[in-house]
Amino acid sequence: MSMKKILIVEDESLVGHHLKLILTAAGYKVTGISESVNEALAAIEEQKPDLVLLDIHLKGVLNGIDLARKLTERNMAFVYLTANFRSGSLSSHSGRMISLQRSMLRSIAIKIVLNPAVSRKWN
Repeated sequence: MSMKKILIVEDESLVGHHLKLILTAAGYKVTGISESVNEALAAIEEQKPDLVLLDIHLKGVLNGIDLARKLTERNMAFVYLTANFRSGSLSSHSGRMISLQRSMLRSIAIKIVLNPAVSRKWN
């Protein structure tokens, strides 16, 4: 089985690099860390990740929810990551949400999203 490729979309450098270390140690290939929606879209076109981990609050005018809409149009797997979640932020959009403080939940969510048989059960 080939190594799954993950793009991190996070505008806080320290958090992005910490996530990269965790994911690399767990056996995933991190294709890069993007700080904005525009950077992420360019990275997605170039690197074709299997999964995008995205923060809701990003640099620039567009945010993670805007990017999630674009990923949904492309039928791409993504997981929201945020430390600052307000109830109602995602009321009009479906997506997986996990907290940055929960390493174990991140690992489980990534495995669910990257396993087509399991992921279909969640949709």
